[in-house]
Amino acid sequence: MRKHKLPSHIVFAIALTLFSLNTLSLAQESRVNSQANIPILIKKLKDNKEDVALQAAKELREIGQPVVLPLSEFLKKEKDCRSRVLAASLLLGLAPDSEIIVSSMLDVLKNGCYFSPQKDISVRQNAAFLLTNTATGISALADLLKGKSAFGRFERRSVVFAFDELTEKIEGARPDSITPTPEIISAVKAAIPLLILAAVNDKDEIVHCMAYESLEQLQASKHKELRDEANRLMQGVKVRCSK
Repeated sequence: MRKHKLPSHIVFAIALTLFSLNTLSLAQESRVNSQANIPILIKKLKDNKEDVALQAAKELREIGQPVVLPLSEFLKKEKDCRSRVLAASLLLGLAPDSEIIVSSMLDVLKNGCYFSPQKDISVRQNAAFLLTNTATGISALADLLKGKSAFGRFERRSVVFAFDELTEKIEGARPDSITPTPEIISAVKAAIPLLILAAVNDKDEIVHCMAYESLEQLQASKHKELRDEANRLMQGVKVRCSK
């Protein structure tokens, strides 16, 4: 029987198809394996070794959307503050409108954590900073400055430090600057009267001076809506600071 040799372009096409199918199969297997690792990686967010926790966070971020629900469930149940802040930062990049981010970070901010006092302060302050990334979070932070707040000095300080960071980042001059959405602009605008309240009435000098610093930055903002509102409401307002 005579053997027919396939043209070279057909041989190449068949080889390419087989390679593609094999690559697709490996990719699917890799995704399945990655998703199977999600519970293990989430558990590692609690590891006492910071490099282990950060590596787990990196791998979870690479998996993407399949981690959203498990991370949300983790935030609902977990009490360890450092791992909750890490989980919330991951979730913020994947599902920024998730309500659990705001409620969980407020809980971290308002309660003690299982660390040394210095790390406790750092972790809880980071929770406040995370809240400035969304309009809902900004509004929730501003609410902590209302009237005779039941929240302590640390919480109020965390809020004004977070607003000081935010009012700098929205101006675009820092490496970590953000481009504010209309919703974020509206949330910051709504917070101005509460920042004034803190700047004028709070007995803690750090709170009222940091609130005033944020207001000064808003008075010079490149965002006209914020600049006009801050200047309008600050007419006749005097704040005494030792800085």
